[in-house]
Amino acid sequence: MNSGTKMLIFVILGLLAVLGCSNQSAKVTGDDEGVVVSTPLPKPPSLVVTVGEKEIKPIRGAYYWKIEHRDGTEESIVEADSFLPSGIPEFEEPVKVNGDAEVTFTFGEEPSGYQIREWEPGSERTIVGTYDEIDLAEFEGETILEVTSSWEAGAAGYILYLDVERESD
Repeated sequence: MNSGTKMLIFVILGLLAVLGCSNQSAKVTGDDEGVVVSTPLPKPPSLVVTVGEKEIKPIRGAYYWKIEHRDGTEESIVEADSFLPSGIPEFEEPVKVNGDAEVTFTFGEEPSGYQIREWEPGSERTIVGTYDEIDLAEFEGETILEVTSSWEAGAAGYILYLDVERESD
C-alpha cells in the first residue's frame, strides 16, 4: 500500500471519528414537543468551479466551522485537518482543462473573501503564488490550486488538480 493510499485511509478514518462524536440528542418538553438540542455537524458551503463549460467539484481540504445550537446555549468549533494540497497527485488524476477558458467560482453560500494559492506538485509545503483571481492562461501542465475561503462561521480550503492544456492554433 503506497503512502498516498495510507494517507487517504487516515483522513477518512479521522472524519468518521469526528462525525461519530457528534451530539445529536433530543429533549422532550412537558407538552410532548420534540426539540433537537443541536444541529448535525455543519460543514462549509460547497464549491463548484466552472472552467469554460466544464464543472469541477474540488476536494474539500482542511476547515474549521462554528456550530450554533438551536437552544442558544452554546457554540462549538469543528476542525477537520486534511492532506497538503501538494500531495494530491499521489491519489488523484488531474482534470484536463483548456488554458484559454474562463474560470468562475460558485459557492453554496458566498464567502466574505477568498484567495487562490498555487502549490508546487511533489514538494512538501511550497506555495508558488497567491492570487485574488485566476487566469489559466498563466499556467501550463499539471497545476495544483487551493481556494481558501472565509465566512463568519469559519474558513475552508478547496483543492483543484488541473492539467492545463492549450488549444492548437
